[in-house]
Amino acid sequence: MCKFKKSIFMQLILLIILVILVPLLFLGYTTYSSYQRDTETKIISSNLAALQQLDQTLKRVTDQVNSIINTYNNNKLFEMYLTQQYSSDYNKIKTTKIVEDILVEHISSLNWINCEIILIGKNNNIFTSNDNPPKLSATSVYNSYWYQNNLLHKDMINWHVLNRSYFSKDSTSTVLAGTKTLNNYISDNIYGTIIIELNEKYFYNIYKKILDKGEILMIQNSDGNIISSSDRTITPSLDPEDTAYPIQSESLVNNYKYHGKKYLYISQPSSISDWVITKLIPSENMNEEFNKLQKNFIYIYIACIMLVSIGIFITALRIYYPIQKLSNKLQRQFMSSDNERDNNHFSLINIMTGYEQLINDVDITIDQLMEENEARRKAELHALAMQINPHFLYNTLNSIKCLVWTNQYKLIEPTINCLVNLLRQTLHSMDKLITLEEEIKNIKNYVFIQNIRTDNLISINYDIPLSYYNNLIPSLILQPIVENSIFHGIEPLGKQGCITISAYHEGKDLYIEVLDNGVGMSEKTLTNILEQTKVSNNKSSFNHIGINNINNRIKLYYGTDYGVHYESKENLGTSVTLKVKYSC
Repeated sequence: MCKFKKSIFMQLILLIILVILVPLLFLGYTTYSSYQRDTETKIISSNLAALQQLDQTLKRVTDQVNSIINTYNNNKLFEMYLTQQYSSDYNKIKTTKIVEDILVEHISSLNWINCEIILIGKNNNIFTSNDNPPKLSATSVYNSYWYQNNLLHKDMINWHVLNRSYFSKDSTSTVLAGTKTLNNYISDNIYGTIIIELNEKYFYNIYKKILDKGEILMIQNSDGNIISSSDRTITPSLDPEDTAYPIQSESLVNNYKYHGKKYLYISQPSSISDWVITKLIPSENMNEEFNKLQKNFIYIYIACIMLVSIGIFITALRIYYPIQKLSNKLQRQFMSSDNERDNNHFSLINIMTGYEQLINDVDITIDQLMEENEARRKAELHALAMQINPHFLYNTLNSIKCLVWTNQYKLIEPTINCLVNLLRQTLHSMDKLITLEEEIKNIKNYVFIQNIRTDNLISINYDIPLSYYNNLIPSLILQPIVENSIFHGIEPLGKQGCITISAYHEGKDLYIEVLDNGVGMSEKTLTNILEQTKVSNNKSSFNHIGINNINNRIKLYYGTDYGVHYESKENLGTSVTLKVKYSC
């Protein structure tokens, strides 16, 4: 019996060692490897997040440039300044003074961006916001490669890296120039060119704050040419003949060699043109982190093994005494048959296997429920999705035909473009968010078509700060409300009516109001509109989205605290307020 006890105790010790200590050793090794990978992943993730944040900052700069360009593009006043011929030098000097004062005033209103504006007119006159007279001439501009590139891509902003001396004699610094032809969208004529200069050092001052010891950051185009670099020994240039650092096919490259040293290469495609933001982290920086991690882990692991070993011995003693009592019964009932002993052993394995299977089944069930909920959510969104009213298409096409009959050819292409843009947005997935700016474009397209139909019965104003334009909202939640304002408010008025769309935010909430001066609605009519899931079969309506559907979609996205609020007074007008999340 003594030998049996010793045998059980030693087997118990061995079993616990095999069950706990050996897996602990293996777990320690895998944990260290996993933690090392996680540390590397966190370093990479944090740097990618920093690059994405940098990209957003740069995007705000380029968006401001785009806003500046849009001020002068398709602008009748500046088209006159840039195309008129001067009867005398006095008139030319006077006009130049007027335009350049406007440019200087515009620049001074931009508090957070430092840039210069140059306008080159079709009349060969050059206007600049800089005090120094321009060095370049209209002829040199027309012969430049970047101007020819602008003509090929006249609907987009083209970026070029140039030396400041190209524009003026007062400086030789490197500038990043955003250039674009100025177009009249109705006549499709080019009446000038705009150049927005941004000092390359302005970009450097933005990103140098996110660099640690020995790290290098470069902004490149898709050909690998340098737009800006923290390595100030490199001269930025987009000239194909200048030195380029090829963009790697992978966004993450270990042991990347740069000037004879090894780096961790991390790249992030930019949302600006074809730019790529690249960061080089010295390999020695990574190794320092891993060496510290390894030392700390070894100390902790040795302490854990000592504590576990003591715990194993104490646990074995505590478990042994109950087993000693149990062994007597096992000797009498089970130990006489090896088969019975094996069956008992396998029953424990079956229990463990069954438990693991149960956990697996629970995981599968949870995954299925999540998939079903997601599918149900998408189905609900799809059920709320817009169905294009064929009568709207018929009436729009009939309006286009009338434009042909009445020789209003200039309105045909804009009308078709508006219809195409509306249809394109309809085909988008309804479970995705779009910017407020995109939704405003949809409304402009829709109102343009309705004005063709109603002979400019509708006037619409927008009182929305530019800072809200990037706020994300569900697709097509404003157009049906504008449609209601037209059909239930303005058209019954019998004369020209006005719709005003404004926005403001309070805390984390954005409020968008659609206000019309139409005939208003009675409480009964208002109740019917709010309860409809589909709009009435108005032959001029664009889709069948009802106010209740819009309210449901907003609540699906943001929760029950958000939605649509209607107010209407007969003979006064209607106000609709949408409450969504503020995300700018």
